[in-house]
Amino acid sequence: MRQNVLLGLLILVAGLGIFSIVYAVMNPEENVVSYISGLTTVVIAILTMGYVYVTSGQLNVMGKQLEQMEAGQKFENQPLPYINDIDVWIDKPSFFFTPSQKGEAYNAQSRYWARIKIRNVGSHPAVCIDVSGRIMVRGGGRERNFSATSINIPTLGEKEDYPAKEEGGDKFLFAEDGEGLLIQALREENPDLFPLLGFRILFRNILGGCFLLTCGYRLYPGKREDDSLFVEWLSGMNSFWIKYKNDVANLRSLEDSTSEKWNEEFGKLRKSFEESMSGKDIRLVPWLVPGSFAIMSIGIEEYKKEIAEIAYEVKLSDSGLWAMPKSAMK
Repeated sequence: MRQNVLLGLLILVAGLGIFSIVYAVMNPEENVVSYISGLTTVVIAILTMGYVYVTSGQLNVMGKQLEQMEAGQKFENQPLPYINDIDVWIDKPSFFFTPSQKGEAYNAQSRYWARIKIRNVGSHPAVCIDVSGRIMVRGGGRERNFSATSINIPTLGEKEDYPAKEEGGDKFLFAEDGEGLLIQALREENPDLFPLLGFRILFRNILGGCFLLTCGYRLYPGKREDDSLFVEWLSGMNSFWIKYKNDVANLRSLEDSTSEKWNEEFGKLRKSFEESMSGKDIRLVPWLVPGSFAIMSIGIEEYKKEIAEIAYEVKLSDSGLWAMPKSAMK
């Protein structure tokens, strides 16, 4: 802006100089000093404009070089939180009461879990690490996504692991598949239709640089004999409302009564349903999808937008249970 104003003033001075020259030529009787003064003014103005033009161009180049150096420095100080181990499994079907979810509060279903281990394989510490997970299922001409609450890791030093201990750590719980769509997808003949488990990792470096990492894993059945369990579990979940219709109606009638009676009847129904199902929890095998691993540098505004969409797990004070009433959670 200041450069433009200066150029404007110089043009005005040059114009006055040219006017002085023209005036001196048209009025030769006037002192020749006016002619020389006007000519000198024009020459000085032209030289000054040339200097300002060249200098402003150099300043612009230097400014761009400085921005590139700052961006390069942020990228050079980049950590890299990398998922180096994943454990995925399907719970044996059970009976749940989830009043906070949309639709039917009572449901019989399998729930899906994922436990991950992360190592910072970069050369600098990572801060504000947020890991989100999502399962994608395709089948029957439609696609469904099941999300879980995110995991937050405040800091992760160079070559440091999370969790630090071999056992433990946070887990992703996917609890929205009341139709058993994931189990159905695992029985597809085409492996391309097997479920996908995707992760998104937002993190920053100590200089304030923001980064987004994404990767995806195809989920495969662990053993051939698991297919017979899948068939049994799907059948049990689909027939639940026919077999236990009266029991669920009884639970609904007790919701306004004492919690002890409701808990007792809920426990009986859950036990009866679980005992009707064979087998135990089933482990799945995750394989990294080729080309799905990607990392990019993002701006602070995009980072804030991504953070605003993250949901974290809410727990009761000391129980360690998700914020659901009564004893419906394990």
